[in-house]
Amino acid sequence: MPAFKKGEAITDPVILERLSKAREKAVATRKAKAQAKKDEKLVTQIEEKKKRQATQDKLKELIEPEEPKEEPPKYDDVVKEEPKPIKKSPTVEDDEEPEVEYIKVPKKKPKKKIVYVEESDDEEEVRHVRKNKPKPFITEEHLQEPPSHLDIMYQRYYGNR
Repeated sequence: MPAFKKGEAITDPVILERLSKAREKAVATRKAKAQAKKDEKLVTQIEEKKKRQATQDKLKELIEPEEPKEEPPKYDDVVKEEPKPIKKSPTVEDDEEPEVEYIKVPKKKPKKKIVYVEESDDEEEVRHVRKNKPKPFITEEHLQEPPSHLDIMYQRYYGNR
């Protein structure tokens, strides 16, 4: 096998074929090892789960005294029993219906829409024009930045001193 220098392109088809086979074999080996690790991890998890379940079962046995388990009733026994009649309460009579009292809820009045009247120069003509509400005057308080969350937390913790 001739020695190749690093960075030199390999063009020999025999060597390229041998390298591709070695690459495939290496990939297969890596996959097999990874699968083996996954299987081992799964087995250890299952064993740990079984151990935990066994300890829980032992604790239940020690804490709770064994009670005789009741067997569920058989189908034949249930079918033979007649259904029990439903008893009505003696206070409610069949003829009378309970009285229902209705309460009248007052309705909310809708808000009145404000229409600003703009008078024109002609006294005969009056136009009703809806104007936007006047904007409030901006003060210095509006121009200041709101307190940061750190300032708020400081005030809550230490208060105003």
